[in-house]
Amino acid sequence: MARAIDWLRLEATGVIGPRGWRSLVAPLVFVAAAVALLVYDHVNERMPALIFWLTLGLVVTVFARTLETNRRQRLTLE
Repeated sequence: MARAIDWLRLEATGVIGPRGWRSLVAPLVFVAAAVALLVYDHVNERMPALIFWLTLGLVVTVFARTLETNRRQRLTLE
């Protein structure tokens, strides 16, 4: 159990950017808002399923790219 927690801590520090957790707060807030709006529109059947899944994939991809950029900045500064 302790090894799993250490691994998670190591993985989390590998993603956090050079400014610490603050470098992820704004992107995380915007991702949460975008996903909430997508789910709201999808539940109320305002958009087709294909558009929903493509947009959700785009939001997740952009957030993953932001995490990768933060990791690379941290590694460069080290």
